[in-house]
Amino acid sequence: MRYFHCLASGIALACSLAPSAHARGAKLIDTFSSGGYSPYYGLAATQNALYGVTSSGNAKNDACGTVFQLVRGHGQWASTTLQSFSCGNGSGEPGPVAVDSATGDVWGSLFSGSYGEVFRLVKPKRGGTWSYETIYRFQGGTDGNLNAIASPLLLQGGAAFGIAAATDNGDGVEFYSLTNTGSGWQKTALATIAAGEGTSIAGFDAAGDAYISTYLTGGGGDVYQVAPQQGGTWGVTRIAQFKPAGDQYGVGTLVLNAAGTVFGLATDIVRSKVFALTPPAGGNPAWTKTIIATPSKRGYGLTSLALGLGNVLVGTIYGDQDAYGGAALALTPPANGSGPWTSTILWDFNRGPDTNPLSINAGPHGLYYGVLNNTYDNGAVYELKP
Repeated sequence: MRYFHCLASGIALACSLAPSAHARGAKLIDTFSSGGYSPYYGLAATQNALYGVTSSGNAKNDACGTVFQLVRGHGQWASTTLQSFSCGNGSGEPGPVAVDSATGDVWGSLFSGSYGEVFRLVKPKRGGTWSYETIYRFQGGTDGNLNAIASPLLLQGGAAFGIAAATDNGDGVEFYSLTNTGSGWQKTALATIAAGEGTSIAGFDAAGDAYISTYLTGGGGDVYQVAPQQGGTWGVTRIAQFKPAGDQYGVGTLVLNAAGTVFGLATDIVRSKVFALTPPAGGNPAWTKTIIATPSKRGYGLTSLALGLGNVLVGTIYGDQDAYGGAALALTPPANGSGPWTSTILWDFNRGPDTNPLSINAGPHGLYYGVLNNTYDNGAVYELKP
């Protein structure tokens, strides 16, 4: 069993999960000793900063969650709470965030007692504090609602794109955009998928297309391509279907690579399968669906999927607290373009505090970052050197 080695570093607390911070392995860079706790979802990364959310505040307030920032300086990480969300004013928990690469602003969604909202945290130009801006509040009914859809917004050209529930009962998916008209933000419904609950959105590819996964009542799900057309409309095409049989219980996170291949998770209560959807080629109009990996049954299966360094995919296995602490793994494509993918455990967290990984993302300096969550403590952000 690995033991934790902790070193106070001013605001942040760094705890090593490896014998040395310079060796291959993981270390904790924030253990949420102040501000919010219980980090959730993946992290958004810039060159020197990480952004994420917690699902709870601290014992001194009624916060339902926070948006936090981790900034690297002089070899250490400093943690700052950028925004707290109060349960008492009808607000709610924040969803995963995205960072605008042009401005450094942080965008996110808020799941509230009403229909949810999209917000932006505006980065200060010279010092000062971040300012909170409500971009759009959903009205329910034909306007849709967020309905706890936990997928980061897509940011492109100053606009934001996302998915919402098309109806109040959660059936149907709306693909929408938020654009600044100069006098305010305008929401536009670009396309509607008739059935299912939206689970993830990925994009954009070279043609400007985005991809949406859905979960169907009773199990199974679909993957759709939404494509811009002349006249400002968007077309919807189902490119893959997962029936509720065997180990294809639902469709989760989608990932899009530079070649236009869509990757995702098809899961049931026992295991997860990673699939690839290859674009039509050679006169064949259909997308090709391939199962590229079925990770070990250890723990509760894959909880995340993301693009890794190089051409690999990375994911996390959430562990059983009584027997297994979870792991981070990499899926490497075959060198010649055909044949099986190779699954490699990047780091085995074993058991102990803060050892159930929820996410992993490629970050600056050739390292990986993610969040750990555990019933018995505040959670943590980890840094992993592969």
